[in-house]
Amino acid sequence: PHRRATPHPWRPMTDAEWQVLHPFLAAKRRTGRPPADLRRTWDAIFWVACSRLPWRHLPPGLGRPDTAHRALRRFFADP
Repeated sequence: PHRRATPHPWRPMTDAEWQVLHPFLAAKRRTGRPPADLRRTWDAIFWVACSRLPWRHLPPGLGRPDTAHRALRRFFADP
């Protein structure tokens, strides 16, 4: 069975964290329109991962749940 990790507090990425992560995200650029704010989209993805709550509970300040979920699916889709 899967062991569930205990949730830990979420916080937005710092500028230093974003500078490390951004090259990996930019290198895997997909077709289609990119999110308006890529950093906010990934903050939303990490919020869901940390909170373990469903996408529909995403706070409005982090954008639309379907946008963040789509970005995550596209990132891990085969090239």
